[in-house]
Parts: sequence; structure tokens; C-alpha cells
Amino acid sequence: MSDQLRVSCRCNTVKGYVAVGDLSAVPRYVCHCDDCQAFIRYLGRAEDVLDRWGGTEVVHVTPASLHLESGRDHLRCLNLSGGGTLRWFAACCGSPIGSTPKSPGFPFVSLVSTFIRDTPEKMSIGPVRGRLMLKYAYGDVAPLRKDSLSAFRMFLGVARSILIERLFRRHRTTPFFLPGTSSPISPPHALTAQEREQAYGALSAGNGGTA
Repeated sequence: MSDQLRVSCRCNTVKGYVAVGDLSAVPRYVCHCDDCQAFIRYLGRAEDVLDRWGGTEVVHVTPASLHLESGRDHLRCLNLSGGGTLRWFAACCGSPIGSTPKSPGFPFVSLVSTFIRDTPEKMSIGPVRGRLMLKYAYGDVAPLRKDSLSAFRMFLGVARSILIERLFRRHRTTPFFLPGTSSPISPPHALTAQEREQAYGALSAGNGGTA
């Protein structure tokens, strides 16, 4: 029987659970990239999401394991740079949810850890496996370099899960895309010039440590 990680936005409108077979095996990372930071700053959540180095803690799960019991109609997404990542949030209260590829054919979601409720189950998730994109981190990153991890190595860590989901066709089960299509349930919002300046301009406060 799977354990459950309860999830909810700040106002408890978007809520549900993630079915997890082995909590200690759930991949957990901290990403410092400029897009992750801009996403959190766009939502006005920097103070309670970003760590002291500008990192966002995420856990990687499969979309099929994420069951939203309410609030799906409040899901919204951004496509910050026109690339292959959609960043999801709850429109009701601006809570960050996580990021997915632009297609359900690559079935994984990086859930922002603040979307997971602070329960004993959350406390049982295994340790952080690495820190990504330290070149965008704030301040002295020397204490973090021992945990530095390349995006390629991170992807290798979730590739097996992606292949299994596709093999059993579970990639078709996702709360983020319209059934049987590659269309997000909410059209991706592209930042205006002013929104981009507000989100990315704030990153100049960091000194961009090198990985």
C-alpha cells in the first residue's frame, strides 16, 4: 500500500495527495536556476520559498501519482522563456505548485516542497540528492559545492521513472493536460516586459556564484 504525501496551496483550495511507494526513495533536489527564482519572485513568494542562496527545494514525482481532490480549475501556468518547461501555480492564492515538461510524453513533475504539507510523511522523504545551477546562487556558495549536481545527472536519476511510466502508459494520466491531448489545461502565460523585469531584474541582487 502506498503512502500519501498530502499537498495543498496556501489557502487550501487546490489540494490532494501524491501516492508514494517508498518515501525515502523520493528524489529531492534544490535548484538555483534563474527561471526557478524568477517564477517564485513573480508569485511574490521569495521569502517563504527560496533559501538563503536563492534555491528552491523540489521533489520529483510522476504526474499519475498526483491526485488533486479539489481546485484543478485554479491551476495556471507560465512559460518563462519559450522553452520546454511549464511552471504551475494556484491562481487562488499564488502558491507555486511545480514544473512539468510542455508535453505529457515526458511524465515527471518537480513539486515545490512548500506545496507538500508538513506532515510526518513529508519528514520521511530522503535527503537532498544535490543542488543544481549553483552559478545563479546568491552569496558564498563554497559550502554548497560538495552537493553540486549537473542537470544531466539529475535527469539520469529520473529517466528510469519516465521510461516506466511510458511503458505502462501512465503518462496519459496527468492533472496538468487535457485528457488524450498535449494541451495544458490552462494556456501558458508569457510574461510581459514589465513582469519579466520585475521577476528577473531582482536576480541582480545575487552575485552569481560559480558551480
